[in-house]
Amino acid sequence: MANIAANASAGQLTNGLHLASLVLGSFVLPISIIGIARLVMQRSPWLATIGGGLGLLGWLPFSALVAQEDLTLQMARLGGGTDLLGALWGRFNNDATMTVFLVVYIVGHLAAYVVLAIGLWRARVIGAWAAWTLGSTTPLMLAFFATRQRSETLGLVFEIAFMLALVIGSVPVAYVALTESSETSRMRQSHGFRRLAAWELGANAIRAMSRPDSREGEKTMRPTMTGLIVWSDGRRWTKATEPD
Repeated sequence: MANIAANASAGQLTNGLHLASLVLGSFVLPISIIGIARLVMQRSPWLATIGGGLGLLGWLPFSALVAQEDLTLQMARLGGGTDLLGALWGRFNNDATMTVFLVVYIVGHLAAYVVLAIGLWRARVIGAWAAWTLGSTTPLMLAFFATRQRSETLGLVFEIAFMLALVIGSVPVAYVALTESSETSRMRQSHGFRRLAAWELGANAIRAMSRPDSREGEKTMRPTMTGLIVWSDGRRWTKATEPD
């Protein structure tokens, strides 16, 4: 009932921004976990795998929790003071399904940020301050869960602190990921490499094998078979050759 009353007392703009941020987070945050795990993978593959797996597992139920917030808002707009709506809200939020979603969300995403923060610190891809700022989101969120029922103001303070730490810690990660991607692209272009589609590789090989004694066949076979390069990210590239 306290949550229904809080939604009823808040303005439409506040409730709208709250729900919009949750909906946006349900799409963006799982992607951010993948990006962080990718950076950690270079130096600590086990930490990247464990942290990335926990993060994805933790953020998967987040959409159900967003729907829970939307349901609370709709009940508040209908007049949440009635006993029937209050009983429905209590049974919906305390049943086994929502409890499983909540526990998986809490344990998964909170543990993920600790593991990935340690991995980022070990990989030295960002500054130590940024890694530990990202890791501090876990105790801040635990403090939010512990205080929000006792003091709405204190809970709001910890929630804002959590969001600030998450954003501040994620900015260096995003910068490194974008910089690394652009540098890799420039390196491939400067060395004259281009990506070939699977059908093009196959067609080149067939043409080469059908004319093994010709100079054209030799030149076609060379970039297809011996010019193949496997990069660290597992994608295949082959060196481009200029036709005579």
